[in-house]
This record gives sequence, C-alpha cells and structure tokens, in this order.
Amino acid sequence: MGLAEPPWRLRHVRTVLVVVATCLVAVALAACGSSDKGGDSGTTAGGGSTGAGSSIDTAPPSRASGDPIKIGIVEDRSGPAAAYSQLEVDMGKLVAAQMDAGNFLYAADAVSDKPGIDGRPVELLYEDDQGNPNLTVLRTQKLVDRGADAIILTTQSAATLQGRVVCEKARVPCISPANSNSTITEEPNNDYIFTVAPPITMLSEGLTEAFKAQGYKTVGFHLADDPSQQALTDLWADGFERAGMEIVAREVLPAGATDNTSQLLRLQKADPDVIMEMSAPPSAITQFYQSRQRVGLDTPVWSSNALTAQPATWKLAGSALDGALVMDSYDPDNPHTQQAADLYHAGFPDKPFLNTLSQMTDTMLLLKAAIEQAGSTDGTAVRDALAGIRGFPSGYGRAGYTLAFSPENHNGASKQALAIVEFKDAEPHLWDKFQPGS
Repeated sequence: MGLAEPPWRLRHVRTVLVVVATCLVAVALAACGSSDKGGDSGTTAGGGSTGAGSSIDTAPPSRASGDPIKIGIVEDRSGPAAAYSQLEVDMGKLVAAQMDAGNFLYAADAVSDKPGIDGRPVELLYEDDQGNPNLTVLRTQKLVDRGADAIILTTQSAATLQGRVVCEKARVPCISPANSNSTITEEPNNDYIFTVAPPITMLSEGLTEAFKAQGYKTVGFHLADDPSQQALTDLWADGFERAGMEIVAREVLPAGATDNTSQLLRLQKADPDVIMEMSAPPSAITQFYQSRQRVGLDTPVWSSNALTAQPATWKLAGSALDGALVMDSYDPDNPHTQQAADLYHAGFPDKPFLNTLSQMTDTMLLLKAAIEQAGSTDGTAVRDALAGIRGFPSGYGRAGYTLAFSPENHNGASKQALAIVEFKDAEPHLWDKFQPGS
C-alpha cells in the first residue's frame, strides 16, 4: 500500500491552506517532537513526525497559547490495526498543527476562528494498545490519568468496544474515526463513545439497495479461505437473503492456492446475476480479475472496499479491473476530500491517502467544535455538545455530505457517506447509474 499516488489521483487544489501546509509544514513537525515509538506512551504538541513513516519538514508556526487542550490517542503500532492506525496518527499530527496555526480546512465556517481549540494549543498524548482489547482498557485509562480531555481510538473495533467502558466510567468523550462495528455506539457503555465512519449495517443496507435497484435476484460469492472475509461474506449474504435475493454460489479459494480457474468456472456455471468478490490482499484480487478476464466471465462483479483501499492492486490488475464496482466512502469530486489529501501529501508525499485519513480529520475538527461549544473541557458538557452537532462538513463521502449526531445516535454517518465507484482504465470513478439514498 506504500504508493506515492493517492486513490482517485486527487486534484491538488492549491488553496491558501495548502500553500501554508506545503511551504511551512515542519516548524511544527520538527519542533514538536514525536510519539515515543520505543515504548507505550508519547506526547506531541501540534505536529510531529512518527515512526510510521517519514514526513517532510513543513508545518505552520502555532498561533495558539495558554494551557493545552489534551487529546489522547489510543494507537496500534504492531497489531491488526497498525496499518491504518499509524496513518491516522500521522494525519492527527498534521491536522493539530494546522489547527494551532488557525487553519481549519473545510470546517472553517463550522468552528471558531480561534487557533487551536478556543485559542489554546492542542497537545496529543499517545498510548499503544497493540490492537489487544485487554490492553485497550489499560491504555485508555492511562490517557485519562494523564489528563486527556478527549480520547481518539484508532485501534480495531474489538478493542474500541473495551476502551469505551473506560470512557463511560471516567466521563471522558471518546471518538473512533474509522471503526465500523455498529455495536460500538449501542448500549451498554455507549454514553461517551462516538463514531464517524459509516457502520457496517449501513454499508450492508446501501449495497442491498444498489443490488435491488439493478434488479439482481441471485448472488454468487468468491472469497479466500480467511476468517475475516468469511465473516464479512456472512454479513452481506444475510442482508441479501433478507431482501429476497438468493445465494447460488460461494466459492472459496484455499489458502496458498495459485489458480482459481475452477472456482470461477463453477461461478460461471451457477450463473448468478452478480458476483461479490471478497478478497483482500492485492495479489488475490489481481488473481481473481485476471482469471475472470481469461475465462470470459462477463457477470457483473462488485468488490469489497479492499480494492479501493489498495492502489497497488490497480496497477497489478490493470485493465482487468474495468467495470468492477465497489461500495465505498469516497467521491473523487469531493473538494473536502481533496483538501485533506493535499494536506496529507504535503506532510507524507510517499504514502497512500485513504478515507480513514479524512475521518481522522473530521474527528479532530469535531472535537474543536464540541469543546468550543461546551465552553469548557468538562467531559459531560463536551459529550452533550458532540451529541448536538448537526450539518458538520465532512472530508469523506459524496460531495455535500455532512455529519449529524444526536443524544440517541452517536454515529454521525448517513447514506450520503456511501459512494459507489466503477473502475475505468484501472481507476475508480463515481458511478453514474445509482448512489445509495439518492
């Protein structure tokens, strides 16, 4: 996944913000230190380079002053969520540096113009849970003990489910930018936890809606012999069957197999209206699409968003991807996404830009809005302010999409966050035939 070229080849809109980001990013990145990758804890103020990858020396000087607002981050440096967790850590530091300089990207009209949060600098605190739910409780509590005014959980969903218990007990507002497990914001222990990404149930509903709109009545699956892929397949299959569709094939590629021709021929014989391709590794996705092209399987194919998340696959599979469809949270024409991508690549030009980075950006900006609206860092007041945010501009989803929370629903997403893309010339483009909720 380590490509310089971001998904969508996002247009680099050179706004004043981006000029500041590109010309000045390192004063903060160099001066503010880095999270301590050698141990469990770390601290940065505003910006900072991380052990996850090198950044260029470019961050604007801080205009904020006074006692810092402390935002804790539960990160995963070596466990199952490490890949996206460390990208989110990178983005959090870049956004914090911009906030301290008085730059608020696409949320400039939704927050005050005071630098940092209410004029005070942002201090980021770090604790590594290794993606281990048992450690998450300890690390979240340690952030509370270190004085965190709010906590961001960039770890896996199972770990966040444990960490939220500490948030509830300590009455500290906590947010997960990228977790999609629907139960995170459900009872019990859900009073102080919020999520930004669309929950998996919403993705399932959107995909089912799209399939019904296309008149699909029968579905075939192709997946690798992997527990996570099998679990996701079960979820999609359940949604399709409840919507009246029939699962006519479920072809599993054994671990270590290098030829899936027999699986594709059986899919062809089953003759479904549509095929769901569930593979995750770039090599497995590439193998499917190239084999499909070779055997002449012309059934419509939809992939999981593992395809859009890994630009390396696009180059590997090439024209064999053309026509593939994916339900994701990216709109290539969303100017907010472009702003977030420009900022990220100003700091990390050799890394891929994924939608989790837009969600991390949203999270940082939401905390600024909530703390300022609360008028203090009191946990309950900030929680209530978060629960009252409506129409907040977002860096992901379709153009014009906004986040909205309520006391009853601590997930800010709506179906406008979902975007179906089609691959043409081995690149994704917003599909012009149908979009969920439209």
